[in-house]
Amino acid sequence: MRVIMRRYKGEVEPQDYSNILESLRVAGFRPRISEANSAYFAALGSGLEDTPEQATFLTQQSGRYREGDLIFGPDWGEIVYLGVEEQRPSGSLLGSRRRTSSTAPAKYHLEIGAITRDGESRLLVPIQEKVMGILAKKDRHLPDSAMAGALEAVGLATTPDATWTDLIWENKKFDGLSTQGSFYTAESTPEQKAAAALLGEKELWKLCSAVKASGGLLLKNLEQTASGPEDATRLEVAGLLCKERVIICRNTKKPVARIPEAGALENLDREGTRCASCGRKFSEELSDEFLSPTSLCKELLDHSRWMSVLLLEHLKSIGVPMERVMVEFREGSEEVDAFVDLDGQLMMVELKDKEFSLGHAYALAARISVYKPNQVLIVTTDKVAMDVKNHFERAKPEPRLAYVEGLAGLRAQIDTAANAARSEKAMTLLGYFDPLTLGFGISKLLASKLGIAVKPHEAFTLGAGFDNYLTTYVSL
Repeated sequence: MRVIMRRYKGEVEPQDYSNILESLRVAGFRPRISEANSAYFAALGSGLEDTPEQATFLTQQSGRYREGDLIFGPDWGEIVYLGVEEQRPSGSLLGSRRRTSSTAPAKYHLEIGAITRDGESRLLVPIQEKVMGILAKKDRHLPDSAMAGALEAVGLATTPDATWTDLIWENKKFDGLSTQGSFYTAESTPEQKAAAALLGEKELWKLCSAVKASGGLLLKNLEQTASGPEDATRLEVAGLLCKERVIICRNTKKPVARIPEAGALENLDREGTRCASCGRKFSEELSDEFLSPTSLCKELLDHSRWMSVLLLEHLKSIGVPMERVMVEFREGSEEVDAFVDLDGQLMMVELKDKEFSLGHAYALAARISVYKPNQVLIVTTDKVAMDVKNHFERAKPEPRLAYVEGLAGLRAQIDTAANAARSEKAMTLLGYFDPLTLGFGISKLLASKLGIAVKPHEAFTLGAGFDNYLTTYVSL
């Protein structure tokens, strides 16, 4: 799921919005809210603004948008929205907490966007083109700073564009934490990504870990592990291990030197290099192929950074900006593997390259109470102990808690976490249109049609009559 929100950089007038709707109707698009409201008043034998009471309803809404409408895509693949915000002289938006009694004229700003199931909007571009056909002749662009304070009040940041500004939901806790602790946000290199993907294979990770822990491994001893020569070759190609030749003293049977290749022995002999124990030339000593860890191997295995690399790649693939991820966050004695601003929700990630035990759970519970994230993701290459699951089942922590046991399920859980955050964002956005729909809770009515994951306390069902009721209101 994806939620796209854009704001036109110039001011608009109420008549502009009317012209936009008419242009969309002529082009074959159906603004469903205005259609339904017109049908409702027609059933009463009156027009939309025949009486002062109706005019008041239409122009003095308590929601975010003074006027707005929804256009549905085929098969409920997406909903495109238009909304007109009223900015009062104090800088506040209609529906925000800051109000003013000033009689100065209000300013109006147009938003357009989409809620999509698969991330791609097919209607937004043609609808936006129709909108620009009405607004293109106007030269009333404002600097982004004109709306910055008002947007911040509703949790939105902006990204500049030539004519439109993308509105981005940002988590204020994330911003606060970024000033309090140390962390890194650097994007991974292609070499790190390829190597991390190999370490995601358990046997390859075990081999690299064994080589790093011992400082090296004789190639002939590789058979004592679960890996074979082909695994060593894959890790060598990825830059995680390198093959060297180790010189072993014939007397002590201990290694005395490492050289990059057998051909280097001749150079060492010419230079007169000898074994410090027995005095033999190196070419007269025993030698064998040796696997040693590279600097890349040590870097990725330290603090399980290879897991962070995989996490960052999955987050990037679903559109999370890398500057909205804090890896290896440290604040005093507290350490968190990663904080993610997931479309305005704070997600805390715990990474473990071993079983996640009850001791880990107690420490995590303490961090949850300190940072109060919206979501917690526990990722382990092994298993989450059953007593951990029982503990959290009894404790019932407030944030959404999910487990990833084995990295094969990491992408799916990240998708689920993103869908939960974006569903809440979509529900918030659709909720802005509830005051425009004659008292019907259209946000909850549309949620199941669009596949939005609604929280249990927000669920709205009409049983067998759901489709009939929805059809009556929005003329599907």
